[in-house]
Amino acid sequence: MRKENGNFEQNKYLITEDGRKIDSKSIKKIALIGGSWTSGRPLKINLPEVTSPKLVQGEPLEEWIKKSKRGNSEIIYCTWMGAGNKVNFTFIEKQIKAFNELNIHPTAFIIDAGWATKAGDWSSVDKQKFPHGLQEATKLIKENGMKPLLWLAPLHVEKDSDLAKKHPDWFIEKNGKPLSFWYKNTAFMPSHYLLDIRKIEVLKHLAKTAEEIKNCGFEGVKLDFLSSFYLVKDVSQKEKQRLTHKLMEIFKEKDLITVASGSPFNAVVGDVTDIVRLSSDSGLPNLPDNVVGKGANNYFVRHQLKGVIDNRRLVSKFINIDPDMYYSTSISGKDKQRLKKAQILSLYRAGCLTLGDDFSKLSPKDVMIIKELIDKFYRAQRLYLITKTMVRKNFLVK
Repeated sequence: MRKENGNFEQNKYLITEDGRKIDSKSIKKIALIGGSWTSGRPLKINLPEVTSPKLVQGEPLEEWIKKSKRGNSEIIYCTWMGAGNKVNFTFIEKQIKAFNELNIHPTAFIIDAGWATKAGDWSSVDKQKFPHGLQEATKLIKENGMKPLLWLAPLHVEKDSDLAKKHPDWFIEKNGKPLSFWYKNTAFMPSHYLLDIRKIEVLKHLAKTAEEIKNCGFEGVKLDFLSSFYLVKDVSQKEKQRLTHKLMEIFKEKDLITVASGSPFNAVVGDVTDIVRLSSDSGLPNLPDNVVGKGANNYFVRHQLKGVIDNRRLVSKFINIDPDMYYSTSISGKDKQRLKKAQILSLYRAGCLTLGDDFSKLSPKDVMIIKELIDKFYRAQRLYLITKTMVRKNFLVK
C-alpha cells in the first residue's frame, strides 16, 4: 500500500500475511483512539495521565500491521476479581476444584498481581502465599488442562524493592535521580520508578525475567501498565512506540503467550501480541457486597462496556481481543447484564471470554450464565474458523 507524505492513502488497503484486508481508514482510527484506557470513560477527565488519548496516539508501522495474527482467543480465568492481591496457592486450588465440580473448563489461567514480594522483584515469590514456589501452581494448572499465565508490570519497580536499591541507574531520571511516579501518573500504586527501556542492560534484565517465567512452567504472561513509558517527556512518540513494541517482542521471543493490558494499541499491533485488553478494568476486587461496593463497580462497568463497544470492531481487525472480566459479586443485576453484554460483543468479534469470580462461591444462577457464555464462545470460534478459512483460500487463489 503506497503512502503520501508518510500517511496511508485514503481508501487503500494493506493485505496481511494471513490474508486479512486492512483499510487505511482503520489504520488511521487505531492511531487516534489510543489504547486500552483511553476510550469509554464516562467522565472526560484524563486522570491518571495515561488515560489521555493524545498521550498514546500514533500510527503503527506498516511492517507490524502486515504480520499474521498471533495466537488464539481463549476462555481466560483471571484471579484478580476473585482474590485481588491476596491470591495464593490455596485460592488456586479452590478454583480448580470448583471448575471440575461445575464442569467449567477455562483454557488459560492467569495468576494476577499479588504473587511477588514487590513490583520489580519478579524473581522473588511471596513464600507466605506460595510456600513451594510458583512451580506447584503451574503444575496443577497444566494437570487440569489449562495454560498457566503470570501477571507482571514489566516497567514498574517499587521504590523500596531490591531491584531499585541494586540498580538505581536503570530508571527514568530527573536531575540525575530516579523519577518517582504514582497512581495519578500511571494508574499504579504504590509509589514506583519506571525502567528506562532505552538501556541495553534493562532489556537484558527483562529478557532474563522472561526466561525465568518460562522456566517456572508458565506458558504466557499478562503484561500490564504498558502505556506508562509514554509519560516520558524526552522521548519521541515514534521511539516510545518502537520501544514498547520491543518490550513485547522480548517475551514473544521466549515463546510465551502475550496478553497486553493497559496498553497503547499502536505499539502492540503485529505478531508480538496474542491478545490485547480492549478497555479499562471492569471492577475492583475485595469490595463489600453492598451499596458502596456496587456503586464503585458501577463506575468501572459503565466505561468498560463503552470501551468494548467503541473498540471491538476496529481492534479485532489487528489483534485478538479481551473485554476484561465477567464477575458476579459486589455488582448490581443491571451491571451484571452490562458485563455479560461486553463479553458477548467480544465473542461476536471472535474475541476472548474472560472470567473472574471466586468459583467456589458461585450461585447456580451465576453458573448457568457462565455456561451460556462458554457455549457462545465455542459457537463464535467455529464461525470465525469457517470465515478465516474462506478468506485464506480466496487470498491464495489471488
